[in-house]
Formats: sequence, C-alpha cells, structure tokens
Amino acid sequence: LGTAYVSSGQQQRAVIELEEGIRLDPDYGPAANVLAYVCMDQGNFGRARELLTHYRTIAPGEPNPYDSWGDLYVRTGDLDSALIMFREAVRRKPDFFSSSGKIALVLALREEYDSALSELHGLSQRVPTAGAMAFSGMIATLTGRPSEADRYQSRAYETWRSFGAKQLLLFRDVMRAWAHLTANRPRDVAPAIARINEILPSMPPWERARFRMVSQLLLVESDLLLGHVDAARMRLAA
Repeated sequence: LGTAYVSSGQQQRAVIELEEGIRLDPDYGPAANVLAYVCMDQGNFGRARELLTHYRTIAPGEPNPYDSWGDLYVRTGDLDSALIMFREAVRRKPDFFSSSGKIALVLALREEYDSALSELHGLSQRVPTAGAMAFSGMIATLTGRPSEADRYQSRAYETWRSFGAKQLLLFRDVMRAWAHLTANRPRDVAPAIARINEILPSMPPWERARFRMVSQLLLVESDLLLGHVDAARMRLAA
C-alpha cells in the first residue's frame, strides 16, 4: 500500500504505511528501501541513511541495498562514493543492470565518456538490455557522434516497441531533439518531441514531471536559437 501511494504521488500517506510495515516487521527490507527513497525526495537524508544502513545489514549479500546507497550518494553529490556502491552491487550480481547503467551515467557525468561506453558494452554482453543501448546512444549524442547515436537509439526503440513500452519510447524522442539542438537544427526540435505531450497523461506523476521539464527545456533552447526570446521566457515562466 505504501508503494502504491508512492506511485500515485501521495508521499505522506506512503510514509504512514511504510513505517507501519517496518513496525510490524523491522527486518522487512523492501519497506525500508522504498521509505528511504521517499525520505530522499523529502530531503531527509539522515533518515534515509538509517534505513539503508539497516537494509544493508539484513541483506548484505544482495545487490539492491548497495544500489540504493549509490542513489543516495548521487543525490547528495558524492559521485566517488556512489561509484563504489554501484560497483559493490555489480560485484554481488554481475547482471544487475540497474547499477551497471548507473556506473556508466556517473562516468558520463564526470565526462569520462569512453569509460562509460565501455561499461555499457560490458553490461550488454552480460545481459542484453534496451537500456544499455539507449544510454550508449545518449553518450554518443554527447560526444558528437549522431549516426552512432541513432543506431543505438533505434535498437533500443525497436526492443521497447516490441513489448509495448510507450513511456520508454519517449527516451529516443528526447535524444533526437537533443541531437537536433547540437546540430543547430532548432526547427526540428518541436516535431521530435511532439509525442511526449500525447503520452504524458498516462505516465506516473514523477515521470510526467520529468519528461515535461526536459521537453520544455529543449523547446526553450530551440526558441533561443531561433531568436524567439519572448516565447522562451513564457515557457520558463510556465
């Protein structure tokens, strides 16, 4: 029930149910883990650390406690410690693709793009995932390799489309819009992300907010490149 409240954006009600789950069974790791993320969202990092410390104590051989610790370190800006934790997760389970992908993302944030791609290629060999292809495409976009980026994104897109993952398909649209900006094609940005507004109502609240924010920022950039300063200001104000 607490997880359901998290999914519907009702954090305070989620906290009540998750705390009750922990009271009924102090060693119920999933409740501690989900509550830790709620605490992160609320900026209560001290409580999140308490919960994740306990989670790691009761499941030391599992990868997920370390993955969650890595997310906590990312939230607090400690990327070095985040990498250590994500690698601890992968050491416990080599095909734990969540942490492998996050290692690549942290490396990309540090502008270590070749290392990030190497991590993603290693992940693809251990466990083929569309996510690894999509993030490889993102890094190729960042490093100015549009043809390579489109190949990666298209492979991810076809995989996601085959099992009806409409929300994940938006990732390619965002990346293509971004590529148009880097190639100085601002007029192509709006058509590239047109599908986002069509699918937004069916998305979970946190994903809805994330994609809306990203799409608006892309449109602001395209407005500025086109010299439409007033339109850019209106989007930012909204």
